[in-house]
Amino acid sequence: MRQLDDFEERMRRAATQAIVREAYHQTVGEQEDEQRRPTASAQAWRATWPRRWPKTP
Repeated sequence: MRQLDDFEERMRRAATQAIVREAYHQTVGEQEDEQRRPTASAQAWRATWPRRWPKTP
């Protein structure tokens, strides 16, 4: 009986891990789809950032 309980626990754990893994991959995929390239204004601002800081002696 103990072996059956252990087996069922391992199966339950594996099923839970599969559900969590699938949810994780779906979330990561959605986040990657939502990422967009910076706009032209953001790129222009980034191009000027070294000039924004005072030079150190």
